[in-house]
Amino acid sequence: MLFVHIQLVFSSLSSSIKGKQIRNRSCLKRKFEKISSQTTNEYHDQNKILRTEEILESTKPRIDDLNEILEKEDNTNHNFEYSADEKLRINKIFEEILTIETNCEKQNIIKTLETTSEDQDKGVQMCNRNFIRILEHSTLKYPLKWFAKLIKYYVPNINRASYSDKAEFINFKKYIVFVSSFLKLLNNANPIDMNNIEIETLKKYLYKYNSKTFKSLDPFLSKLVCSYTKYMTEIKKIIQSDLQKLTENFIDIEDSDLNLNYDNIYDKTLKEILNWFQESIFRFFCNSELYVTEKKLTSMDTTLKRNITPYFIYLYFYGIKILSNHNMSKFFIERTEDHVDLIKNEEFLRDIFYLKCLFREILVKYLKIYPGFALIYKITNLFIFLRLFFPNQNILISDMDLWLMEQDINRTTIKKFGEEENEILKLPNYNLLNDQQKKYFFIFYLRCKFKKRCAVRFTNILNSINPDILRYIN
Repeated sequence: MLFVHIQLVFSSLSSSIKGKQIRNRSCLKRKFEKISSQTTNEYHDQNKILRTEEILESTKPRIDDLNEILEKEDNTNHNFEYSADEKLRINKIFEEILTIETNCEKQNIIKTLETTSEDQDKGVQMCNRNFIRILEHSTLKYPLKWFAKLIKYYVPNINRASYSDKAEFINFKKYIVFVSSFLKLLNNANPIDMNNIEIETLKKYLYKYNSKTFKSLDPFLSKLVCSYTKYMTEIKKIIQSDLQKLTENFIDIEDSDLNLNYDNIYDKTLKEILNWFQESIFRFFCNSELYVTEKKLTSMDTTLKRNITPYFIYLYFYGIKILSNHNMSKFFIERTEDHVDLIKNEEFLRDIFYLKCLFREILVKYLKIYPGFALIYKITNLFIFLRLFFPNQNILISDMDLWLMEQDINRTTIKKFGEEENEILKLPNYNLLNDQQKKYFFIFYLRCKFKKRCAVRFTNILNSINPDILRYIN
C-alpha cells in the first residue's frame, strides 16, 4: 500500500531547481525571509520552505513567477524595496503554494485513514469515512496538524517497529486515543433529542395555556423556563463529557518547517479557525460569540490557548460537517431571507442549536466570559429551542432568535439593557411598548427568571399581554 509519508511532505526543496531559478533552499529561505519582512499578510510572517517533489511539480509555475520578482533584487543594493504590485503578486503566490501544501497534507491524511480502516470494525470504518468526507471540505492548514501525526505514528506501528523512546510511545498511545475519540465524537455529534420527556412536558403546558388553564402568562413562562433548563442540563452534561474526552489525550505538536512551536502554534490555530468562522455563514448565527472570543484571545496566555485548542478544532470540524451535510457554501453574505429559509429546515436548525450550545459551553466553562454575555446567549438559545421544537407555534415574539443573533452583545449593550429596563417598566401596559421595547421586555423578564429572582415588577405588563401572543402559525 503506497502513500506519501508526512515527513516527506515536509522535506526540503529539491536540488533539481537549477540555472537562473533559485539554486538551494538556503537561498530560497533567505529570500523568503526578506519577503516576509516586507509583507503584512499573516500567512507570511514565518520562514517558508517549499516541500516535496509532488509540491515542487505543482508549484513550479508559481516559483517561475516568483523568480521573476526575486531576481530583480539580485542586482540592487540592500535598500531595495518591492513595489505594492510586487508584494501583492508575492502574497498571491504564497497563498497558492499554501493551498497546494494544505491539499497535499490533507490527501495524505485521507490515504492513511483509508488504509487504517481496512482491518477495523464497521463502526470505526463509518467514523473514518465520515471524517474523510468532512476533510475533503476543509480548507484550513493548522487544524490539520493534529491529524498529520497519524502518518508519523502509523508507519512504525504498521511495520511493528518498536519505540526506543518511552515518552514517544506514551504519546503514540495518547494520540491514537485522541484521534479515535475525536472521530467518534464528531461522527455522533449533536445529542439534541427531539423526543425528550421535557419536550412532552412543555407540550402539555402549552396545551393547558391554550385551554385557559393558566390564569396568566407568568406561570406558563415559569414552567417553560424550568423545562428548558432541565433539558439543557442534560445537553450540557453530554457536551462537557465530550470536551473532557478531547482534553484527556490531547498532545502538543511542533512543526519546525513552519517555525511553529509550543508558544505560537495554538495562537495560529485559533486565529485561523476564528477567521474561517468570520468569513462563513456561521458569522450570522454566532456573531457575538465570535466577537467575544476574539477579544479574549488578545489577552490569553499560552496555557489557556493550549487548553482550548482541541475544542475549537472540534468546533471547526463540526462547522464543516454542517456545511457538507447541507451542501452549502461557507462564504458569508449579509443577512437575507435565505437565512430565514435555512432555519426553517429542521435538521439545519438542530445543527445550529447544538453548535451554539457547544460554543456557549466552551466560552462559559473555559474562557470564563462575562456572566451577562452568557445569559444573553442562553436566552438566544431558548428562542432557537422554541423554533426547533414548536415550529407551528409562535411563542412570545416572532423571529426573536434571529433578532438576538444579529445583536452585538458587549458590555455597552448590557449597560444599555439596564437603562432600557428602568424606562420600560415605568409603562403600565404592554401595548404602549414599541417593537424593540417588547423584545427588550422579554429579555429582561427571562433574564430575571434564569437568575431565579422575583419577577413581581413585571406583573403589570405581563397581565396586559394579549393571550394570543402564543398563537399557532398557519
